[in-house]
Amino acid sequence: MLVNVEWFNKRTYNVSNSQLEKKFEQYNTLEKDKHDIRRIFQLADDQRKFEMISHIDYLLQKFNEIHENIKKEQIIAIEEWIQDIFANLSIFRNDKKVVDVLAALD
Repeated sequence: MLVNVEWFNKRTYNVSNSQLEKKFEQYNTLEKDKHDIRRIFQLADDQRKFEMISHIDYLLQKFNEIHENIKKEQIIAIEEWIQDIFANLSIFRNDKKVVDVLAALD
């Protein structure tokens, strides 16, 4: 049995940029991520665009997870940094200027 592979390869993929933009809105995608994905989308042929749209939900969910994890790590790092600053400042508590700064921060 011969299969007409030529017909299969010539099928049309109806994919538009508006589909991509709707997904960006749905997932509140960051501008930098939108820009990067748009660039890839523009370079892709119709079949690849169709495949991207088919998997874009997963991709955008992963981007959101990555950004949330980064935010959490940044918050933890900032809190640790602040604790280190206060620990280091405690050495200088007898200095009138440092005491004034600490009083202003409370």
